[in-house]
Amino acid sequence: MISIILLFLIVEPFKVELTEEVKVPVSSEEVLKIKTFGNYTYFLLKDKILREGNGIIKFGNFGMEEGELTGPVSIDIENGRVFVLDRGSKNIKVFDRNGNFLFSREIETEEPTSIAISGEKVFILDPLKSQIDVYGESSLSYSFGHFGKGEGFINSPLDIDVIGGRVYVLERDRVSIFSEIGDFIQAVNLKNGKSISVDKYISILTDSTTILFDQSFKKIGCFKGEFSATEGKRLVIFENGILRKYNIGYSYEGK
Repeated sequence: MISIILLFLIVEPFKVELTEEVKVPVSSEEVLKIKTFGNYTYFLLKDKILREGNGIIKFGNFGMEEGELTGPVSIDIENGRVFVLDRGSKNIKVFDRNGNFLFSREIETEEPTSIAISGEKVFILDPLKSQIDVYGESSLSYSFGHFGKGEGFINSPLDIDVIGGRVYVLERDRVSIFSEIGDFIQAVNLKNGKSISVDKYISILTDSTTILFDQSFKKIGCFKGEFSATEGKRLVIFENGILRKYNIGYSYEGK
């Protein structure tokens, strides 16, 4: 009996269950990126942010004033605060979970394209330099990353995320993983990635299909969708105006 159970775990230990579908009043062409936090999913649009959960709210309209956006490119959530990388103003704009503007911070990164938050650290991807700039509470603290094709280098970076002391850099044909201070840990080959979301599970969008992995990069499944994000044991996928919410668990009893 034990050997049969173990074989079953090896073959298919995961279960991904659709729990809810929600219509969201935006088109895929308007969306740049999505992130999820608790019961909320945040959509970064070209000129504002939309939050789904307990109804729909919008905030951060286009403009040059405090709390407005001139060229948003990336978003991350930390402790309920919404961090928006606004390349147009070379600022990070920070809101609370309800869309109230809190503060902004200037950045020095020349061509910022992606943001990830870990505690008080802010990680900004600069693809032209194949580099990640790390900001502390008030200024740039340090940078790491060098262009190259070998392991430990960064080649054509597209997106980043940070979780559990690790920085995940999605490149053209792989994911490179570093410590938060820039020490190389490992690389995982994966072609045609477009965006990455890392939590207890890892989702990588490739050509309108999300591939879901566990933390060891063992493939769990593939899902159609143009945008995706993970948080804890949850996966959300957006496509054609529909946000689909999933729970990730185990397909055998007792877990």
